[in-house]
Amino acid sequence: EFSPDGQFIASADRDFKIR
Repeated sequence: EFSPDGQFIASADRDFKIR
């Protein structure tokens, strides 16, 4: 998802589910 400053970031929840 995108952070307020426009930088692409992976949410911790999503990262946890991928692992």
